[in-house]
Amino acid sequence: MNRSFLLDFAGYLFLGFLILGIWSCADREYNNLVQEDVIVVDKTTDLKKAGKKLSEGKVDDALGIFNAILKDDESNIDANAGLASIYLSKNQFSESIKYGNRAVEEADAEYTATFNPKISKRHIHLILAQAYFYTGNFNKSNDQIRQVVSRNVNLQPDALAKELQRLSR
Repeated sequence: MNRSFLLDFAGYLFLGFLILGIWSCADREYNNLVQEDVIVVDKTTDLKKAGKKLSEGKVDDALGIFNAILKDDESNIDANAGLASIYLSKNQFSESIKYGNRAVEEADAEYTATFNPKISKRHIHLILAQAYFYTGNFNKSNDQIRQVVSRNVNLQPDALAKELQRLSR
């Protein structure tokens, strides 16, 4: 046989298999092959670690943990509540208000913090009341007190300070 014929025949055979392979794939739906897996990350361990750091007085470590959690989930109630509390203790009231408002918006009436079971929605309102008080916004501080005591209050700054002190015990 002629060598040129063998090369041509092999080329045509290869081309035929290539076309057959492409044609056999035409009926497949490749869109169904790609699946997105939703990964749910449980932050409970990190939140408990942050609570432990707070109880040990390692506030900056807890601050880092809470911030890392918020990178993944801005609406995490526990991390926002934790940061509101930390910033209040550091006299960074505008930051405390920012995170406190995020937390109180997301928390339901039965909310209890994962990192500290003593922290509830009531506690977040008290954090906000104190932060607003220290910024001189007594109206908003009174608004937060109203949420805690469930009655209409309109306290003057001196009486408001005493009520905050009483409620924070």
